[in-house]
Amino acid sequence: MIQIVDKRQCSGCTACEHICPQHCIAMVADEEAFLYPKVDESRCIDCGLCDKVCPVLSPIGQQKPLAAYAVRHGDADTLANSTSGGMFMLLAKFVLAQQGIVFAAKYNADWSVSHAAAMDEAQLELVRGTKYLQSELNTTFVEIKQHLKAGKWVLFVGTHCQVAGLKNYIRRPYDTLICVDIFCYGVPSPFVWQHYLAELTQRLSVNGDKATIKEIKFRDKQIGWRYNGVKIGGTLQPSGKSFTLAEKTGDNLYMKAFLSGLANRPICGECPFKDHKSGSDLSIGDFWGIQRIHPELDDEKGVSAVFVHTDKGQEVMKQLNPLQLIEVKPADIYAGNPYFLVPSPTKPARQEFFDALHATNDFSKVVEQFTKKNMLQRVKHRIAKLIHWT
Repeated sequence: MIQIVDKRQCSGCTACEHICPQHCIAMVADEEAFLYPKVDESRCIDCGLCDKVCPVLSPIGQQKPLAAYAVRHGDADTLANSTSGGMFMLLAKFVLAQQGIVFAAKYNADWSVSHAAAMDEAQLELVRGTKYLQSELNTTFVEIKQHLKAGKWVLFVGTHCQVAGLKNYIRRPYDTLICVDIFCYGVPSPFVWQHYLAELTQRLSVNGDKATIKEIKFRDKQIGWRYNGVKIGGTLQPSGKSFTLAEKTGDNLYMKAFLSGLANRPICGECPFKDHKSGSDLSIGDFWGIQRIHPELDDEKGVSAVFVHTDKGQEVMKQLNPLQLIEVKPADIYAGNPYFLVPSPTKPARQEFFDALHATNDFSKVVEQFTKKNMLQRVKHRIAKLIHWT
């Protein structure tokens, strides 16, 4: 029977919930709004299936990459609206062309994030783009298994832990299942996200007009791919006036909390799925540092980095038709993405940060307090940036 004694041992992947033949496991939110399994022990029959599918207790093991690539989509509009080089859209449209289904993260009406199925290009628009939040999987694993049994192609895109959970839940290979994990720094707390949105909405509401958010876009390329920003747009009611908030990623308060290691799920600081241990067919992310290897691609439009882990993944790559597909060394990708190999650090003051958020509605003040750098930290940060980009 699955029991979460240490929250650093649970990614919230939902595999245990859906494998249970008694349906006695429910995913319940804690005070940070992260979901953890809770067992109704009165109905449990001690079959042990929940432990067997848990990707933490039953790890998949490491897969050394068969190949690594730099990839760029050939359509200018697709590239402009993609987080990096458009690799997701290449894969998604390939699967849709097979009459398949794409599962990826989308925003809900309250700007929380959950996985959803896309079966056409209109639905695909809802699940594209980076969303810095842990998505709720709900019944995604069950739906995927049903589609696979019906002979459908399925593309699942998620974090390392979500892919590992799906692979353990499925428990057998399917030729029509493509699992893709995204380069992941960690998954921030939905509680922190909603706290940020509540303060932002209040701050934007002026002169009796209430702000309603209509669009949220992380990694907006208006100022360039490398120095991307956060764009939030909406309307003021009842006046009907529109507003747009555009900030550099490093200046956005929510992103400050995320990137500083304050807001992530407890397991992220010890993530056991790093270094090619998710069981994915492909891993995709940003090709940071491409200017050192292929300076001809250094034009701020974005480049995807891709690791291929399986023969199936390699076969899929052959079916795609990107503008650029350049084979590189894995080390070329690692150089700009060190947290693909190792977990991102958790800030020692993480618990104090959450305690402070629970005690006040002043999100800005709390984030600034806990992300303030002293002089030594600022110097180290500047040196690290120089090393990273030279």
